[in-house]
Amino acid sequence: MNAFQKFLENKPFGFIKDTDLPELIKLNRLCQVLVRLTRGGRFTCAAQDAAGLIAMVEQCGDFVRDVSVTSGEIEHAAVWQPEIPPSLPRHARERLQSAVTKLRESKPPRRPDFDESDCSGVFDGFGVTSDADPGL
Repeated sequence: MNAFQKFLENKPFGFIKDTDLPELIKLNRLCQVLVRLTRGGRFTCAAQDAAGLIAMVEQCGDFVRDVSVTSGEIEHAAVWQPEIPPSLPRHARERLQSAVTKLRESKPPRRPDFDESDCSGVFDGFGVTSDADPGL
């Protein structure tokens, strides 16, 4: 379990508090967060920009209902890797970069092929199985 997964572990459905934002920025400053407003508005932004945008929203008279890490970021938490700090010596950065590149290029484990006979209905190739008449 990496640091980002540990951070999300006690955040139900990815909802974070204003006190969690600095820690999230340290872990992944570009992590996308969803900010929902009381008047029905919503927007996504990088974690590093959230505090400033929230302050602007509040100056305009609206209020923030909640802030959460987007579902896409939660799904990618398992393969998340920290940024390579520019302060590292060049040889260390190069070795770390090559390791990160190998990790990103490695293919995820292949899911077994879908067998249409395992269910009633027709599999359309997009992950949707339908019991509808295929002639419709």
